[in-house]
Formats: sequence, structure tokens, C-alpha cells
Amino acid sequence: SDAVVLPVEKDDTDCMLAIRAGLEAGCTDFVIYGALDGPRLDHTLANLQSLQYLAAHGARGTLVGLRNIVITVKDETVAFPAEFTGTVSVFCMGAPARGVTIRGLKYELENGTLTPAYPLGVSNSFIGVESRIAVEKGCVLVLFDTANGMRWRYE
Repeated sequence: SDAVVLPVEKDDTDCMLAIRAGLEAGCTDFVIYGALDGPRLDHTLANLQSLQYLAAHGARGTLVGLRNIVITVKDETVAFPAEFTGTVSVFCMGAPARGVTIRGLKYELENGTLTPAYPLGVSNSFIGVESRIAVEKGCVLVLFDTANGMRWRYE
């Protein structure tokens, strides 16, 4: 096996070093397991920032935890099948996300702006119809239940 031994003291997290190595190797789609449920909130936040790093570098990332999946939507639309259930939340973690449109969820939004200073997109719900979250300019994190599986699509 080609194990990589990393120093304990470094500027990047282990996850970020793996992401950088993947990007350098030409990878564009990352699925990262176990990055949401650890005992350290600082590493969970770092992993959420790592998703945004991927989006900023033209790649897609998915964090898969025991209860939640987190993806980014950057200057695009994500569609969820009608079978998805439970809660879905949308968070802006950086520069304002503009032209945010949410359709097919309990609470819809048309051409809104999400900012990191106010959690407008928290605790929405799938309602049994195909749903979409679109971002005209910017990036948001989208969180939903792992029981839904990995069946969304980007448009």
C-alpha cells in the first residue's frame, strides 16, 4: 500500500491535504465519509470549508455522516427526487449567494439572497415532489438526511 505519513504539526488538516492531492491528480468529484460526526467541532467546520474549497476549484464534494449529507451548490442547480423525505437546510457560509431559488420544498424562495449572517434556509422540508435549489451567483451548503441516499443531480 502507498500510505502517506503526515506530520502532526502542519497548516492543513488531513482532509484538506487529501483534497489537494486529489485535485492535483485531476479528480473532480469527492465523497468524504466520517467528516461530520467527530468529537471536534473545529474539524467539522474545517470539513465544511473544505467543501467550499472544492467548489471554488471547479470540483464537487460530498460529506457523508451518520445522519446527514452535505453538498455545495455553486452557480448551478441541484435537483432532488420526489422520494426524498425529511429536513433540508441551505446555508451561505461565505460571500452572499444571490439569485437563490428554492422550488418544490415546503418553504419556497424566488431570487433571494442568502448571507452568512442570517440562517434563512434552515429547517425546510421535502414534500413528496421533485425539488430544486438554484444559485445564480455564489455558493451554499445543502444538508439533508443520509436515509435519502445519493440520488440527487446537478443541472
